Amino acid sequence: MISPDKTFASLERNFLLVRDKLIADEFKNWREDLDFLLSFMDMIRARSPLFLAQKEVDNRALRGWTVKSVGPGPNKITLESMEAAPMSETWIRNRAIVQMREEILKGPAWTLNFHWCLRYTRSTTDPVITCDHPVSSAGPRNSRETFLSDPDTFVYLPICWQACLIGNLCKFDVDTDEFVPSTLKFIRDLYRTNASEYLISPQPISF
Repeated sequence: MISPDKTFASLERNFLLVRDKLIADEFKNWREDLDFLLSFMDMIRARSPLFLAQKEVDNRALRGWTVKSVGPGPNKITLESMEAAPMSETWIRNRAIVQMREEILKGPAWTLNFHWCLRYTRSTTDPVITCDHPVSSAGPRNSRETFLSDPDTFVYLPICWQACLIGNLCKFDVDTDEFVPSTLKFIRDLYRTNASEYLISPQPISF
């Protein structure tokens, strides 16, 4: 089994090569690299501050016991208290990191339920932008469990300022096409809303 850290390094290193190839090819054969792009997207999602924060919230709801001593005897354990207590902040954080690594090892299975298209722009004055949460989504947010099974959910991964990968449970009429201006504006507004630390754009833009 390949370690998550090696997977991270490989995906990050190869993403630049794949991106440059797609740009040089004017995105005509992007589906040849779709499996890689989905794996990269899933890695970014699992490593995101949002994913870790969600796992830390879940882990704070857990309770456990602290072992005071072991022995004498093979089955003798003494607990600090018989009452379960919240886990320590260190444990919560470490467990979230372990869960992140486990998520990466699962692979991008959830993406296989989606159909994918690529939309592109030709102008730096009308670009795709991204932020510190590069994998973003839009749609009804009833719960984490049902969000990705709702046909009104769209998932976005900016590849560069020229192009964005878009996923939905319904098949797109056209796989590769130039952005409709209103859709590109919607995506920029989405990333501006989702940004908590920074936005990345090829040049200053107004909203």
